Order: sequence, then structure tokens, then C-alpha cells
Amino acid sequence: MNRPTGVPPIVLLVVLCCALACLTPAHRPVRAVLAAFSATTANPGNSFAAAGAFLTYPQAVRADGPSVYYRGDEADGSAQAVDSSGNGVTGGYLSVVPSFQVPGGPAGGSGAGADTAVQLTGDSTTVASPSMSVPAAFTYEVWFRTTSTAGGRVVGFGDAGSGYSSTVDRYVTLTGSGALTLTVGSSTITSSVTGLNDGSWHLVGAGLGASGMRLYADGVEVAADAATTTATSFTGYLRLGGDISYYTGTLDEAVLYTKQLSAARMSAHYAAGAAATSLAAYTSTLTADGPWAIYHLNDAPGTSYKGLQFQTRLLDAGTGNHKGWYSYVRPKGVTGGRPGALTGTEAGSTAMHFDGSGIGYYPTQISNPTTFSLELWFRTSGTTGGDLISFGNTMTGDSSVYDRIWKMMDDGTLTFGIYAGGQIVSATTTTSYNDGVWHHGVLTMSPADGMVMYVDGVPVATNAGPGSPQNYSGYWRWGGGKKWVTPPTSEYFYGEMDEVAIYPVRLTAQQVALHYWTNS
Repeated sequence: MNRPTGVPPIVLLVVLCCALACLTPAHRPVRAVLAAFSATTANPGNSFAAAGAFLTYPQAVRADGPSVYYRGDEADGSAQAVDSSGNGVTGGYLSVVPSFQVPGGPAGGSGAGADTAVQLTGDSTTVASPSMSVPAAFTYEVWFRTTSTAGGRVVGFGDAGSGYSSTVDRYVTLTGSGALTLTVGSSTITSSVTGLNDGSWHLVGAGLGASGMRLYADGVEVAADAATTTATSFTGYLRLGGDISYYTGTLDEAVLYTKQLSAARMSAHYAAGAAATSLAAYTSTLTADGPWAIYHLNDAPGTSYKGLQFQTRLLDAGTGNHKGWYSYVRPKGVTGGRPGALTGTEAGSTAMHFDGSGIGYYPTQISNPTTFSLELWFRTSGTTGGDLISFGNTMTGDSSVYDRIWKMMDDGTLTFGIYAGGQIVSATTTTSYNDGVWHHGVLTMSPADGMVMYVDGVPVATNAGPGSPQNYSGYWRWGGGKKWVTPPTSEYFYGEMDEVAIYPVRLTAQQVALHYWTNS
């Protein structure tokens, strides 16, 4: 059985700007996440490099040079809107004073209460900048949350700082159905999504420049007009919350750039902002993608005796009622209560330490899975390798039939293999991951797309045409199984594991990146 030397090199440009989710009748909010990756892969000989890094939302904004940045963090009763762009464009809260210090939007940073916003009541409340020359090219960003069906103007320019302007232009409106519109001169474009008045935080982006009019909802372009590239010049005021029509709801993190930002930057900004509220929803993020089961590995196994195999139930947080089990032999085995992989609001979640002979397993027998995804967080500094997740025909012990083996080698590289056409067919990384830090791993396989392995949100190994795995019924196991060849030295993993998830579907690159960045 010879391991294949590789597949033809391919060049991947992965732009993770999560496509619009299928809207439910209740119009689920659009979700997006973006990272630009340029990568070349072969098997072996993979080489991947991230082309960009994720920042906090304020860092992402400031990196793109805002002209005005009103964060909405002022103290109760404030008359001034503080500019955080560094340009000193102090604005004012005019007419009816809004409610301050209400819970902020997803851009807020590290934990509940870290960011605040302003609540507008729709009765002529507005935030206005000083008078300025209205920019020819521009981009707006504003986080908003509302359940109002009255609609109203979110942001735009007018020739009056308060009251009704006689000249208005470059304005974004939320309609009664929860759609967004952008008007420049006589041209108006309307978002392809509605229902954004669902009480959730959303990011509207709008711009004008050489590529025309562009409108974004939650980092995704939802309307465009390439023909309209210029607008009338006049002197006016940047106004938030209304001018002629007034918005009812919460606003946060309002930004003006005097240039047109790219679609990639708009999606990156949304990803940076959305991450701040995603930590507490890590499980929800995974559950939305249809797993068989998610195992948090928070539960500590019970006591057992040296030399005796002992089994303890494992909690399932997934969509099914598939409680798993641990199997281990003392004094080695599985130890609970270790610091886990999750961060932020879920930093208290714990992980399991696998000490070279313990496993966890999914107790439901599955018939010949050919399309699936495997996911976990792992940490080790070991040099004996071992199985991450594999598929065997028995729940515990040594399986007599085994295939679909995802393992770490002695040098810390990762490989996934199947037995097809009389030989082992695999995808292997060139990078080692036994560096003692947490890593997020995902392995996907399907007949149409072959094998794709991801580490920390990035594809790191592929095999586009591996063939079909062996046809048998078996059980998913993690932490240990059966190996075809040596190395690795051990069949069992030595280190920590957390958040194991198993899916009957192939996760997309966008979904994998969102899972990783939700916790990063």
C-alpha cells in the first residue's frame, strides 16, 4: 500500500464573504465573515499563507482612515457626539436628546457592557456633524437595531444641521419592511433582503465611487448601480437618525469615510464587529450548520480502577440526543476539568486531557458515511502522534475494519486518509501543530469535492480525487483508534481536546472560517 505522492498543485483564492443565508419566513439576519487567503496546495507539499488578519471593530475602522467616527459611547445627557477618528469632528445631539448608555452593538469589544449605544425615538432626534463640503466619494457604516415598521432615515447629508433640510443627498433609509435603500441624486437602489427590523444588530454599509453605488447588509453586497458614479456637490451636515423622516431604534458605531471602501473591506469590518457578540453563541453557530452531535467535553469522567476499562457518558449539545461515551484504562485515560479552548464569555468552559489510551466515541452506528465533516479544538506538545477522529467498526478497543482516519504524526503534521483502490489515499499538511497551543481543526469530505483539511480557519491540505472509502457500518471515535502504518508511534492522542462536532454534510470554507473566528 503506497501513499500517493500528491495531487496536481492548485492555487486557491478564498474570499470568505459568507453568502447570503437562505432567508426564513421571519427573514433571518444576514451573516457574513471575510478573510482573504492566497494559497497553493499539493499533497504532500502544501503551502498556505493568510493574506490578512482579523482586528477588533474599532481597529478595523481606524485602519481604513475614517473621516468621522461617532461611537455613541457618550455619558447620559451629553450634548456632544465625540469623534473617535482623530480628526476632531465633534458633532451634536440635537432636538430631542436620545437615551444614552444602552447596550451596544456587535462592535463592542470584550464582553457584555463593554460598548454602549444611543436609542432614538423617531421624534426629530438627530446627530449632526459640523458643516463640511459633502464628499464626492464616500462610504458609510452604521450598526442599527430596531423592531419599528415605520422606517426612517439612518444616515445621510442635508444642508441643515437640525430640522428639515431643503437639500438632501447620499442618504440611507430603512423601509417599513426592513429593507435598506441608498439614494444618490435621482438614483435609488434597494436591498435584496428585507426583515432587518427584526430586533437584532445589523451593519449597514453604503458607498459611492468609481465602482458606482454599493449597498451592504452585514458585510454582504445587497444592491448596486454601476452607472451612478458621481453626485452633486454642496456644503452640508452629516446627519444620523433622520432628516425629513426619522429613525426609531438604536444606533452605534457610525462612520464616514471620504472614499469608497471595497467589498472585501466592508465584509472584514462586519466580521470584526460580529465576533464581539459571537463568543457566547459558539454552540449556536455550529448547530446552525446541522451537526449530528456536538460534544463540549466539559464533563469529568467518574472514578475507575487501574487496569479496568470504565465508561462514562459524555454530554451532547448538538441537534440530536446522541450522548457519547468515554472509554479508557487507568492510570492513563481521560481527565476532565482542563482549561478549554473557548475564549471570551465562554472562557470558563473546560476541556478533556487524553493521556495516551483514552477515547471518546459517538454511540450511534452509521452506515458508510461518504459525505461528512469532523471538527474539534486540540492542543498538544507530544511527539508520538495519535488519532484525532477516525471511523471504526467497533465503539471501543481495536476495530477490525477501520478507515477515514484523521491523525497527528510524530512531527506534529496532520494527515487524513482513506483506503481506496487498494491503497491509502491521503491529504497531509506540511506545518506541524504540536506546539502546545490550541488549534481549530476541520476535515471535510464528499464525493464531489474530495478531502479538504482546515486548521485555524484556513485550508491546509486537499486531495480533490481520493476515490471512495471502504463501505461498512461503524462509529466515529476521537482520541484513539487504529493505524495502518507507523509512524505515528501511538494510535492514541496525548493532549487536550475540546468542542468535538460531527456533521453529515460538507462544511463550506465560509462556514469553517466563521466557526473559527467566532471563538478567536
